[in-house]
Amino acid sequence: VQSTRRIGPVILMYHSIELCRGTPDWLWSVSLSRFNDQIDLLLDAGWEFRNISELESGMTPTDRVIAITFDDGYLNNFPAYEALAERGLTATWYIVSANVGRPAVWSDDTTYGWPMLDTSKLKEMVEAGMEIGGHSRHHYRLAEIPHGDLHDEIQGCRDELEQIIHGSINSFAYPHGSHNDQVVAAVSDAGYTSACTTKAGHALVDNDNFRLRRLAVYSHDTLSSFARKVGLLRNEATWRRVVEHLTGI
Repeated sequence: VQSTRRIGPVILMYHSIELCRGTPDWLWSVSLSRFNDQIDLLLDAGWEFRNISELESGMTPTDRVIAITFDDGYLNNFPAYEALAERGLTATWYIVSANVGRPAVWSDDTTYGWPMLDTSKLKEMVEAGMEIGGHSRHHYRLAEIPHGDLHDEIQGCRDELEQIIHGSINSFAYPHGSHNDQVVAAVSDAGYTSACTTKAGHALVDNDNFRLRRLAVYSHDTLSSFARKVGLLRNEATWRRVVEHLTGI
């Protein structure tokens, strides 16, 4: 994972963290054991961990600065929070505000009915130094809903989460990565100071706090493929890509 290039900051995107052996069935789930191995690899390689608001406030690229993010707010993220807290690390959780403490209701993937983090756990996480961010009220594809509904989904999410944690919500992540200029403007108008996409690459390559890029961590990522992903800033970092990068072929 170490590199002589100045590739940071890098943002990693997780969703579900499962207490299982082997590879979870859902692409967006990572086993807790692999998650721990990935975090320890980054620590051993000298990466500095920050939350998203700390990243966007500095905005100066460095060689090994990384932010860990979790989308949706599944209850199974709590052991990952504990693992990070034990190591004295921080991360950012993007929460669907209408589903805090309630089963997931979006029906476009396998997670329908999954339990979500509740108010008490979110408060505990904040007190331990974790950042909570907005992920809309209902997990809609924001670029596809009527413009008049954006305020409720985006501003409403911020209002609900600030009431829950009794603190400021500064960062947002677009559900499904769905955004356009109108959605970006609505996020900015709601008072957020940054927003994450699902596009891969260097976090700041677009020089836009509201279009931060992230690398997706998949269920099948081995420690080797994870290291290549971070080093190459690609979601699919095959050995062929490594050779192409090193040789310029």
